[in-house]
Amino acid sequence: MRYLFFFLLSLLWAQEGLLKRVDSLMSREDYHAALREYDSVLRVAALAPTQRVQGEAARLLALTKVGKAQQLDTLLPQVEALLQEVPDTYAQGILWFVKAQVFSDSAQHDSALFYITQAKPFLKNSPYYPLLLFAEAQALRGSGALDQAERAYLQARQVYEATGGDTTRRSYVLLLQSLANLYHEQYRYHEALPLYLTAYQALKRHGITSPSIYEAVVGEMTLVQFRLGDYKAAETGFLHLDSVLQKAYGTQHPKYLSNLNRLATTYLSTGRYEEGERLLLYILQTAEQLGEKGFRNKMEAMANLQIAYSFQKRFDEAEKILLQLLSLIPKDHPHYYLILGNLAALYMETENYEKAEPILQEVIQADYERGDTLSPHFIVDVSNLALLHEHQKRYAIAESLYLRCLDLLALVQDTLHQEYARILNNLSNLYYDRRQCDKGIQMARRSLSITHAISEGRMNDRYLDDLYALTNLTACQGDSLVADSLWSILIREMFSFIRHRFPYLPIQHQQQWVSWYVHKRMDAFQIYVARRPLPPLVEAGYRAARSVKGLLLLSAESMRRFVHEQKDTTLTALYEQWRQLIEASVALYLQEAYAEADSIEQIATEVEKQLLKKAPILQDYLPDPAGEPLAPRFPSRTALIEVARVQASADSVLYLFYILTRQKGKTVLRLHT
Repeated sequence: MRYLFFFLLSLLWAQEGLLKRVDSLMSREDYHAALREYDSVLRVAALAPTQRVQGEAARLLALTKVGKAQQLDTLLPQVEALLQEVPDTYAQGILWFVKAQVFSDSAQHDSALFYITQAKPFLKNSPYYPLLLFAEAQALRGSGALDQAERAYLQARQVYEATGGDTTRRSYVLLLQSLANLYHEQYRYHEALPLYLTAYQALKRHGITSPSIYEAVVGEMTLVQFRLGDYKAAETGFLHLDSVLQKAYGTQHPKYLSNLNRLATTYLSTGRYEEGERLLLYILQTAEQLGEKGFRNKMEAMANLQIAYSFQKRFDEAEKILLQLLSLIPKDHPHYYLILGNLAALYMETENYEKAEPILQEVIQADYERGDTLSPHFIVDVSNLALLHEHQKRYAIAESLYLRCLDLLALVQDTLHQEYARILNNLSNLYYDRRQCDKGIQMARRSLSITHAISEGRMNDRYLDDLYALTNLTACQGDSLVADSLWSILIREMFSFIRHRFPYLPIQHQQQWVSWYVHKRMDAFQIYVARRPLPPLVEAGYRAARSVKGLLLLSAESMRRFVHEQKDTTLTALYEQWRQLIEASVALYLQEAYAEADSIEQIATEVEKQLLKKAPILQDYLPDPAGEPLAPRFPSRTALIEVARVQASADSVLYLFYILTRQKGKTVLRLHT
């Protein structure tokens, strides 16, 4: 009899040991292993009633966690019946937790919260308690009670961290990610980022390699870094995620393409337009092959591609894409008003204010109706409205809106951000219009500093805008020595930028793009030089204009087509000779080898004369070589500065010559066409 007693006792201890292993696996959230272990327990021997009911309840919870909730239809009534025979508060708590999980999965959040409330007293000291609090936070968030959800997330985190071992759990990473996502959605980026970073460190520390979790944590963390303006960290993160997603899904998967879209946006934000455009065109091509699965990737790539085109002043293409996007989605689509706002921004940039105004009003009204007044897109819309008021000379309203935008950006993002710099630039231009030069200079300097930091010293159009604003404001302030220096820097940097960008542009956009960058700035430069015709400034303008002239002539496709259509071998030979000379002179001008460039230009001028004699119609494409001086004549105090503009109807070039003549102690500005 005594041996039988010890045998039964040892069997009970064995059962308890096996069940403890099940509990340990459940607490480590290794649910598949826990289910296997529990099945092995049942094969060893029949469990005591209390152990059986607790084990069956735990099995139900594990099934919900491994995606086998459909088995609950059969098992749940059995466990409920067992509970009636063997009442157990611990098992009852787990069972209520299971029901809460089922209701949460079907988005019935109120029912889920009811069962969570019932379960909490019974599971307070169990390993399931932090999971239960996490589930409560998720249900509160799903029901729209965001303040309560935040408190529940924080309470769950506190419970997890009260025992250090709990921070190794997979659900702890998901909790941090969920709380960070809540802050992210509320534009609380500075609060979200540390949580993402902690979750990321936990992923690495505990070897959690699930691609879905990795993407959810690292992808959102990197997106927050991007939105805070930390583009270097964002690029590193997106490139790292690229390798992870490529290994997990391949290159033909929507998740992989979505990450590439974000990487392309980072390139665009740092002025690397060619890299961004190439990536976006690849995404579009791949998304087309995926069909319906790639529709979202296609939409994202199109939206970013129009931004790339806008940056490159290819406005016709950008507008075409935006109108196409608007035709593809219904008005209640979450991105409809975002795209509409981009269309308004495009019209603002092209000074088409009549089209922009009603669209802006519609978009801002929709933002208010949705309560979306802290989003970056809302801030962009309001800043564009301020620009519209500025254009209409309602300066006080425009200034107040700009300042409001800066306050909002400082609240939700960071002052080291491209949008913050853009609004500072707009504000500096407003102060220039009002001749409040001191205030304008402060804004322009801040904007220039931010842009330089973001682009890490790489030249881009935003930097040139900031430098131009600072130069104009300094001249307005009357500080001529500093203004002289800034103008020289601006002209040099502008044409260095044009030289770098020009070859990458589609040929049909080259003239439009160069004209866009040159026109306004050179006009202002000419006015400044008319007041201060100093030889270094005059020569800088002349050299820059010569370089642009060559670039524009080389991009005149209609001239090339006309020549080849004549099928005249002599004319074609002259044209090719002239083109080679122009290419050589432009290359030398851009290298600042002016003497050699002028020498080749003289030869090119002689060839131009022969071209015009052979085909007089080419006068539409070339300036009159006989009446065009080759270099500034400083001894006679007369200098030529040239500005190139493009006719709207064709890509032929019209040149305007400004002759600066010193007469009786004053400088006269005379237009010569």
